[in-house]
Amino acid sequence: MRLTPEGAEYHYETGAFIIVSDLPEGSQVGIDGEDKVTSQFMGYKMIPSGLHLFTHSPPAASDAPMAMPVRHGLFRTLRSRQTLVLKYSAEEEELIPNLADAQTGEEVETVLTREHLKTLDPNLGVYPLYLAKVWQNMTNCITTGDVERVVGKAGKLDSLMESPADDEVVKGKGKVQKVAQTGEMNTLDFVAFDLKRSWGADAVGEEVTRYSKDKSWLWRHVVNTHLESNPQRLLAEIQLAFVIFLYVQNFAGLLAYKRLLSLCARCEELFQDLDDVSPADGVTLTRESIGQFYSLLIKTLEVHIKVVPETFFTVELAGTGMEDFWFAEIETLIRNYGSNARRGDVELDSAIGSLSETVRSKFGWGLPDLRSVRRKAEEDEDDDGDELEEGEDAPVVVEL
Repeated sequence: MRLTPEGAEYHYETGAFIIVSDLPEGSQVGIDGEDKVTSQFMGYKMIPSGLHLFTHSPPAASDAPMAMPVRHGLFRTLRSRQTLVLKYSAEEEELIPNLADAQTGEEVETVLTREHLKTLDPNLGVYPLYLAKVWQNMTNCITTGDVERVVGKAGKLDSLMESPADDEVVKGKGKVQKVAQTGEMNTLDFVAFDLKRSWGADAVGEEVTRYSKDKSWLWRHVVNTHLESNPQRLLAEIQLAFVIFLYVQNFAGLLAYKRLLSLCARCEELFQDLDDVSPADGVTLTRESIGQFYSLLIKTLEVHIKVVPETFFTVELAGTGMEDFWFAEIETLIRNYGSNARRGDVELDSAIGSLSETVRSKFGWGLPDLRSVRRKAEEDEDDDGDELEEGEDAPVVVEL
């Protein structure tokens, strides 16, 4: 993205700054997905307002050059013209606030004059404005509250942080520990649910059988019980999980992403009720809210497909089965939607068409065609009706 002098001046005057001191030479730093190795690095300038993810990892140790350094991440929502000042702590091997309250440990904002910032300008990296729209599309559902709920108030995490497994969360074994003074957490607190037990406590017989395959009850329960009865919070967790595993290289983020995507893809009843969704477990879901949720989910998945490198499955995630998983879950979602929502949703239909074209051109995947899925579902329904008429429910001809 080539800026005119006027454009550069505008972004400099309105953008935020991240100032970093004492970072070891040769550290790898990044913001919103762009990485580089540092040399006399002192931060970033021209940062658009909004949520951002700053990442850094120290240079490889000389006695273990092949070892993977721990990667650190920091989520922050920045205001226009705000200056965030951090310093590297060799003792803690991470970035800490330049100033902190002696009693509470909370960050105290450092104010730097424009004149001082200009003296640092030669050592400031320019925010990658060409990524601004992509980053916005990847994180457009995430609020500060979502970051605090999953990552902690301090917004800090690293590549080694874990997230309690489903069975541990349900049984109460895997507690998320929060540090009262700093707001830091030692595990990632993604929403807890068990995909293998996706029916209500009072369910019996046919209901257990149905909801063991169809995750609609569990989807409603998770949204209502854990996420403020707001489906957008579920989308926020999916978006957070993706950027955490992709840019902080955190494996727990990948596991959470897969679990959350499976929950959303394997719903059937939600799509059957797309035309007239009834309140369930206290959640009032309208046709528009379900359609909007899945439209945003499909658009988010398309952005994810676009940003991963061409070597994503063969190098970065080799041996994880991610390609098979991704294709299978997206295919399942499309088939469940097409088979159960005959009228459908115009925006969702369009989003699926765009996603299908993107995965076909990038990875050669052939996703199901919605019209074919719907036609097959109608044919199967007609065949079921014919079978009923040929059995004990067939009409009887009476001669008079």
